[in-house]
Amino acid sequence: MASTIRIKRSAIPGKAPAVADLSLGELALNTFDGKLYTLRDNGTPAVVELSGGGGGGGGSNSYTQSATVPASPVTGDLWLDVSSGVLYIFIGDTDGAQWVEFAGNAGPSVIAQTQRVIQASFTFADGFNGFSVGPVEIADGYTVTVPENATWMVLS
Repeated sequence: MASTIRIKRSAIPGKAPAVADLSLGELALNTFDGKLYTLRDNGTPAVVELSGGGGGGGGSNSYTQSATVPASPVTGDLWLDVSSGVLYIFIGDTDGAQWVEFAGNAGPSVIAQTQRVIQASFTFADGFNGFSVGPVEIADGYTVTVPENATWMVLS
């Protein structure tokens, strides 16, 4: 039996959740602004915006929940296909620009899995961004290299 996963949401323009509104790991979506939020706690809890909602400032990536493919995506955009429950990320790579299904260790999933300990060196390609879910540790002898025109975000 399929399950529907819903995150906290608001349709009020400009409304963002407060620290008391979210638990660690929980997401909130402003459907009017198209902005996605989570709670970060690095000693001082704070609500952080994970997407730019298409406006200026922090970035232009978006998160969309719909049964149809979003129009005019850019690399890094997320799309939750509500008809299948599958989460996709839009990437540009050697195969061209395309929607790619997030997959966990057991195959396609709406839950993306990342390793807590990085045990291989990794270099981001010029102009590409990426993220890991933290906390993240880089094992001795390995490196993560992020060029000046790339961004690596650790969501915790």
